[in-house]
Amino acid sequence: KYCKILVLLYYKEKTMSREPIGGRIDFRRIPASHGGNMFRVAIVELDVAVVADLRNCLARFAKAEGVTFETVWFTDGMEFVEKYSPVYDIILLKTALPLFGGLETARKIREVDHCVEIILISPDTSLAIAGYSVQAADYLVLPIRYEAFERALRKTVHRAEAAQNVDMLIRSKGVYRRISAKEVLYVEVRGHYLVYHLFGETITVLGQLTSIEKKLMARGFFRCSAGYMVNMRYIDRFTRNSVCIGEQEFPISRSKKAELFGRLGVIVGRKCANAGTEAV
Repeated sequence: KYCKILVLLYYKEKTMSREPIGGRIDFRRIPASHGGNMFRVAIVELDVAVVADLRNCLARFAKAEGVTFETVWFTDGMEFVEKYSPVYDIILLKTALPLFGGLETARKIREVDHCVEIILISPDTSLAIAGYSVQAADYLVLPIRYEAFERALRKTVHRAEAAQNVDMLIRSKGVYRRISAKEVLYVEVRGHYLVYHLFGETITVLGQLTSIEKKLMARGFFRCSAGYMVNMRYIDRFTRNSVCIGEQEFPISRSKKAELFGRLGVIVGRKCANAGTEAV
Protein backbone atom coordinates (compact mmCIF):
# COMPACT_ATOMS: atom_id res chain seq x y z
CA LYS A 1 0.00 0.00 0.00
CA TYR A 2 2.73 2.45 0.96
CA CYS A 3 4.74 1.54 -2.16
CA LYS A 4 1.72 2.35 -4.34
CA ILE A 5 1.36 5.75 -2.66
CA LEU A 6 5.02 6.55 -3.25
CA VAL A 7 4.77 5.53 -6.90
CA LEU A 8 1.70 7.74 -7.41
CA LEU A 9 3.44 10.70 -5.79
CA TYR A 10 6.50 10.17 -7.98
CA TYR A 11 4.31 9.94 -11.09
CA LYS A 12 2.47 13.15 -10.16
CA GLU A 13 5.71 15.02 -9.51
CA LYS A 14 7.21 13.97 -12.84
CA THR A 15 4.14 14.68 -14.95
CA MET A 16 3.37 18.03 -13.32
CA SER A 17 6.92 19.38 -13.41
CA ARG A 18 7.16 22.52 -15.52
CA GLU A 19 10.93 22.50 -15.64
CA PRO A 20 12.29 20.59 -18.65
CA ILE A 21 14.58 17.74 -17.68
CA GLY A 22 17.65 17.07 -19.79
CA GLY A 23 18.11 13.54 -21.01
CA ARG A 24 18.46 11.18 -23.94
CA ILE A 25 15.67 9.83 -26.10
CA ASP A 26 16.83 6.23 -26.15
CA PHE A 27 14.62 4.27 -28.52
CA ARG A 28 15.06 0.51 -28.57
CA ARG A 29 14.83 -0.57 -32.18
CA ILE A 30 14.40 -3.94 -33.82
CA PRO A 31 16.37 -3.49 -37.07
CA ALA A 32 14.60 -4.12 -40.35
CA SER A 33 15.34 -7.59 -41.73
CA HIS A 34 16.10 -6.23 -45.19
CA GLY A 35 16.72 -2.53 -44.76
CA GLY A 36 13.29 -0.89 -44.75
CA ASN A 37 12.10 2.50 -43.59
CA MET A 38 11.43 3.71 -40.06
CA PHE A 39 7.98 5.01 -39.09
CA ARG A 40 6.99 6.85 -35.93
CA VAL A 41 3.64 5.66 -34.54
CA ALA A 42 1.50 7.31 -31.86
CA ILE A 43 -0.87 4.98 -30.00
CA VAL A 44 -3.73 6.84 -28.30
CA GLU A 45 -5.48 4.25 -26.13
CA LEU A 46 -6.24 3.87 -22.42
CA ASP A 47 -6.42 0.05 -22.22
CA VAL A 48 -2.98 -1.42 -21.47
CA ALA A 49 -3.96 -4.81 -22.94
CA VAL A 50 -5.00 -3.26 -26.25
CA VAL A 51 -1.75 -1.28 -26.39
CA ALA A 52 0.19 -4.51 -25.87
CA ASP A 53 -1.76 -6.20 -28.69
CA LEU A 54 -1.08 -3.28 -31.03
CA ARG A 55 2.63 -3.31 -30.29
CA ASN A 56 2.77 -7.07 -30.81
CA CYS A 57 1.06 -6.65 -34.18
CA LEU A 58 3.48 -3.89 -35.13
CA ALA A 59 6.44 -6.08 -34.15
CA ARG A 60 5.08 -8.97 -36.23
CA PHE A 61 4.56 -6.71 -39.25
CA ALA A 62 8.02 -5.13 -38.82
CA LYS A 63 9.70 -8.53 -38.81
CA ALA A 64 7.77 -9.73 -41.85
CA GLU A 65 8.12 -6.57 -43.93
CA GLY A 66 11.55 -5.32 -42.92
CA VAL A 67 10.48 -1.95 -41.51
CA THR A 68 11.02 -0.33 -38.12
CA PHE A 69 8.38 1.30 -35.91
CA GLU A 70 9.00 3.72 -33.05
CA THR A 71 5.91 3.79 -30.86
CA VAL A 72 4.78 6.43 -28.37
CA TRP A 73 1.81 5.71 -26.10
CA PHE A 74 -0.75 8.30 -24.96
CA THR A 75 -3.77 7.62 -22.76
CA ASP A 76 -5.39 11.05 -23.09
CA GLY A 77 -6.63 12.53 -26.37
CA MET A 78 -6.74 16.06 -24.95
CA GLU A 79 -3.08 16.03 -23.92
CA PHE A 80 -2.12 14.49 -27.25
CA VAL A 81 -3.85 17.35 -29.10
CA GLU A 82 -2.48 20.11 -26.84
CA LYS A 83 1.13 18.97 -27.26
CA TYR A 84 0.84 17.66 -30.81
CA SER A 85 3.59 18.27 -33.33
CA PRO A 86 3.75 16.78 -36.86
CA VAL A 87 6.48 14.23 -36.18
CA TYR A 88 4.30 11.11 -36.54
CA ASP A 89 3.69 9.02 -39.63
CA ILE A 90 0.80 6.97 -38.26
CA ILE A 91 -1.69 7.41 -35.40
CA LEU A 92 -3.54 4.40 -33.96
CA LEU A 93 -6.48 6.14 -32.32
CA LYS A 94 -9.19 4.70 -30.06
CA THR A 95 -12.60 6.24 -30.75
CA ALA A 96 -13.77 5.91 -27.12
CA LEU A 97 -11.46 7.97 -24.89
CA PRO A 98 -12.20 9.65 -21.54
CA LEU A 99 -12.69 13.44 -21.53
CA PHE A 100 -11.88 13.86 -25.23
CA GLY A 101 -13.28 11.40 -27.76
CA GLY A 102 -11.23 9.83 -30.52
CA LEU A 103 -13.13 11.50 -33.35
CA GLU A 104 -12.80 14.92 -31.73
CA THR A 105 -9.10 14.21 -31.24
CA ALA A 106 -8.78 13.34 -34.94
CA ARG A 107 -10.62 16.51 -35.99
CA LYS A 108 -8.25 18.65 -33.94
CA ILE A 109 -5.24 16.86 -35.40
CA ARG A 110 -6.53 17.46 -38.93
CA GLU A 111 -6.61 21.20 -38.25
CA VAL A 112 -2.80 21.20 -38.01
CA ASP A 113 -1.70 18.05 -39.85
CA HIS A 114 -3.27 16.90 -43.12
CA CYS A 115 -0.57 14.33 -43.89
CA VAL A 116 -0.45 11.95 -40.89
CA GLU A 117 -2.20 8.62 -41.43
CA ILE A 118 -4.92 7.82 -38.88
CA ILE A 119 -6.29 4.34 -38.15
CA LEU A 120 -9.36 4.40 -35.92
CA ILE A 121 -9.93 1.60 -33.41
CA SER A 122 -13.36 0.89 -31.91
CA PRO A 123 -15.31 -1.84 -30.08
CA ASP A 124 -17.86 -1.87 -32.94
CA THR A 125 -18.52 -0.52 -36.45
CA SER A 126 -20.97 2.22 -35.45
CA LEU A 127 -18.47 5.03 -36.14
CA ALA A 128 -16.90 3.58 -39.27
CA ILE A 129 -18.65 6.03 -41.62
CA ALA A 130 -17.69 8.97 -39.38
CA GLY A 131 -14.06 8.08 -40.06
CA TYR A 132 -14.38 9.59 -43.54
CA SER A 133 -14.89 13.03 -41.99
CA VAL A 134 -11.36 12.92 -40.52
CA GLN A 135 -9.77 11.23 -43.56
CA ALA A 136 -9.06 8.06 -41.59
CA ALA A 137 -6.97 5.58 -43.54
CA ASP A 138 -8.79 2.59 -42.04
CA TYR A 139 -11.00 1.36 -39.21
CA LEU A 140 -10.30 -1.63 -36.95
CA VAL A 141 -12.75 -3.37 -34.65
CA LEU A 142 -11.74 -4.80 -31.27
CA PRO A 143 -10.49 -7.36 -30.46
CA ILE A 144 -7.62 -6.81 -32.87
CA ARG A 145 -7.13 -9.61 -35.40
CA TYR A 146 -3.71 -9.63 -37.02
CA GLU A 147 -5.06 -10.37 -40.50
CA ALA A 148 -7.22 -7.22 -40.46
CA PHE A 149 -4.45 -5.21 -38.81
CA GLU A 150 -1.94 -6.34 -41.44
CA ARG A 151 -4.18 -5.29 -44.34
CA ALA A 152 -4.85 -1.88 -42.81
CA LEU A 153 -1.23 -1.27 -41.86
CA ARG A 154 0.18 -2.35 -45.23
CA LYS A 155 -1.97 0.24 -47.02
CA THR A 156 -1.18 2.89 -44.42
CA VAL A 157 2.58 2.25 -44.48
CA HIS A 158 2.64 2.65 -48.26
CA ARG A 159 0.88 6.00 -47.97
CA ALA A 160 3.11 7.12 -45.10
CA GLU A 161 6.19 6.13 -47.08
CA ALA A 162 5.03 8.26 -49.99
CA ALA A 163 4.49 11.20 -47.62
CA GLN A 164 8.00 10.76 -46.20
CA ASN A 165 9.40 11.07 -49.69
CA VAL A 166 7.83 14.46 -50.40
CA ASP A 167 10.28 16.34 -52.56
CA MET A 168 11.75 19.76 -51.91
CA LEU A 169 12.98 21.66 -54.96
CA ILE A 170 16.12 23.70 -54.26
CA ARG A 171 18.43 25.63 -56.58
CA SER A 172 22.18 25.43 -56.02
CA LYS A 173 24.87 26.77 -58.37
CA GLY A 174 22.35 27.30 -61.15
CA VAL A 175 21.05 23.72 -60.97
CA TYR A 176 17.65 22.68 -59.59
CA ARG A 177 17.64 19.58 -57.44
CA ARG A 178 14.89 17.56 -55.80
CA ILE A 179 15.59 16.19 -52.32
CA SER A 180 13.35 14.34 -49.88
CA ALA A 181 12.48 16.07 -46.61
CA LYS A 182 13.51 12.97 -44.69
CA GLU A 183 17.03 13.23 -46.14
CA VAL A 184 17.61 16.56 -44.36
CA LEU A 185 18.98 16.51 -40.81
CA TYR A 186 18.98 20.28 -40.32
CA VAL A 187 19.22 23.59 -42.17
CA GLU A 188 21.85 26.16 -41.16
CA VAL A 189 22.02 29.90 -41.85
CA ARG A 190 25.38 31.22 -43.05
CA GLY A 191 25.10 34.89 -43.90
CA HIS A 192 22.88 35.17 -46.99
CA TYR A 193 23.04 31.43 -47.61
CA LEU A 194 21.23 28.33 -46.37
CA VAL A 195 23.12 25.08 -45.88
CA TYR A 196 21.07 21.90 -46.08
CA HIS A 197 22.82 19.16 -44.10
CA LEU A 198 21.86 15.77 -45.52
CA PHE A 199 23.13 12.29 -44.76
CA GLY A 200 26.67 12.37 -46.16
CA GLU A 201 26.60 15.74 -47.96
CA THR A 202 25.68 19.42 -47.70
CA ILE A 203 23.96 21.68 -50.23
CA THR A 204 24.42 25.46 -50.10
CA VAL A 205 21.82 27.78 -51.62
CA LEU A 206 21.14 31.50 -51.63
CA GLY A 207 18.12 32.30 -49.47
CA GLN A 208 16.57 33.22 -46.12
CA LEU A 209 15.25 30.83 -43.51
CA THR A 210 12.07 32.84 -43.05
CA SER A 211 11.08 32.12 -46.65
CA ILE A 212 11.00 28.34 -46.11
CA GLU A 213 10.21 28.15 -42.38
CA LYS A 214 6.49 27.34 -42.75
CA LYS A 215 7.12 24.69 -45.42
CA LEU A 216 9.75 23.00 -43.28
CA MET A 217 7.58 23.10 -40.16
CA ALA A 218 4.87 21.26 -42.11
CA ARG A 219 7.47 18.54 -42.75
CA GLY A 220 8.40 18.10 -39.07
CA PHE A 221 11.16 20.70 -38.68
CA PHE A 222 11.51 23.23 -35.85
CA ARG A 223 13.39 26.51 -35.75
CA CYS A 224 15.27 26.24 -32.48
CA SER A 225 17.21 29.48 -33.00
CA ALA A 226 17.82 32.23 -35.55
CA GLY A 227 20.48 30.12 -37.23
CA TYR A 228 19.05 26.60 -37.34
CA MET A 229 16.00 24.54 -38.23
CA VAL A 230 16.27 20.94 -37.08
CA ASN A 231 14.40 17.86 -38.26
CA MET A 232 12.62 16.77 -35.07
CA ARG A 233 12.56 13.19 -36.31
CA TYR A 234 16.31 12.95 -35.70
CA ILE A 235 16.65 14.69 -32.31
CA ASP A 236 18.10 12.03 -30.04
CA ARG A 237 19.04 13.94 -26.86
CA PHE A 238 18.70 17.35 -25.28
CA THR A 239 19.68 19.60 -22.38
CA ARG A 240 18.07 22.70 -20.89
CA ASN A 241 19.78 24.87 -23.51
CA SER A 242 20.30 22.70 -26.57
CA VAL A 243 19.16 19.75 -28.65
CA CYS A 244 21.41 17.27 -30.43
CA ILE A 245 21.32 15.28 -33.64
CA GLY A 246 24.15 12.79 -33.52
CA GLU A 247 27.26 14.68 -32.43
CA GLN A 248 25.92 18.06 -33.58
CA GLU A 249 24.56 20.35 -30.85
CA PHE A 250 22.10 23.18 -31.52
CA PRO A 251 21.39 26.06 -29.11
CA ILE A 252 17.78 26.82 -28.21
CA SER A 253 16.70 30.45 -28.17
CA ARG A 254 15.05 31.53 -24.94
CA SER A 255 11.87 32.48 -26.83
CA LYS A 256 11.71 29.00 -28.41
CA LYS A 257 12.27 26.89 -25.29
CA ALA A 258 8.67 26.60 -24.10
CA GLU A 259 7.35 25.54 -27.52
CA LEU A 260 10.20 23.14 -28.28
CA PHE A 261 10.18 21.45 -24.87
CA GLY A 262 6.42 21.26 -25.10
CA ARG A 263 6.77 19.32 -28.33
CA LEU A 264 9.56 17.14 -27.02
CA GLY A 265 7.47 16.58 -23.89
CA VAL A 266 5.00 14.62 -26.02
CA ILE A 267 7.72 12.03 -26.39
CA VAL A 268 10.20 12.49 -23.56
CA GLY A 269 7.88 13.56 -20.77
CA ARG A 270 5.69 10.53 -21.36
CA LYS A 271 8.72 8.29 -21.24
CA CYS A 272 9.99 9.81 -17.98
CA ALA A 273 6.60 9.29 -16.39
CA ASN A 274 5.58 5.80 -17.40
CA ALA A 275 8.08 4.44 -19.91
CA GLY A 276 5.49 4.77 -22.65
CA THR A 277 8.02 5.28 -25.43
CA GLU A 278 9.67 2.38 -27.14
CA ALA A 279 10.41 0.97 -30.56
CA VAL A 280 9.51 -2.28 -32.24
